[in-house]
Amino acid sequence: MKAFFFCSLCLEEGIISNKYCGNSTSGMIHHLRTSHKINNEKEIESSLKRTKGLFDRSCILQDNKASKALFTRRTALMLCRTLMPFSIVENEGFKDWMLNNNFVQNVDDIPNKNSVLNSALNDVYNSAESLMKKELFTASKVITLQLDYYTSVNGCVPYITLAVQYLNENFEMVTFTLATEKFERPHSAVRTGEKVTQVLETYGLHDRIII
Repeated sequence: MKAFFFCSLCLEEGIISNKYCGNSTSGMIHHLRTSHKINNEKEIESSLKRTKGLFDRSCILQDNKASKALFTRRTALMLCRTLMPFSIVENEGFKDWMLNNNFVQNVDDIPNKNSVLNSALNDVYNSAESLMKKELFTASKVITLQLDYYTSVNGCVPYITLAVQYLNENFEMVTFTLATEKFERPHSAVRTGEKVTQVLETYGLHDRIII
């Protein structure tokens, strides 16, 4: 499945239909250079930081498409972090809570399930992945790898989760979950090794010392 990014500068201009394909921040940088004529590295760095707005605790909804798109993405992020079902956005109790606490001005401002699933969820995933890649680019040369196998609640679907840990420049422990993916049997050493290599290459960690 293709991964798409939504540029924060485009969103600020009310352009929510434009999206471009990419698997790393290099694709976003290319977009900034070609579409917004941003060539200065400091300007690019500043623009990339705007992506972190998805994780900002402040949430003021303004009456424009860009703000509503951001609000939809923040809603998707909240649902992911709390493991709540996406259908809750169409629950009458949820709508009343949003209105009574002045998160929105009217019920039409509340994103529906389809808008959360069809665009916002992918955008949240891609934004989080981009931020992780940026952080991991400067990660220590020595990292620890953790992996775990488990099955779904009904015991029918097997999964694998891969995470890394390392000490940053302040000697603080940093942990990132790189992937949780369906992983069919057999769970052999060869297949596991191939999956680990694939995930590490995705995040540019293939040249690190793994312990």
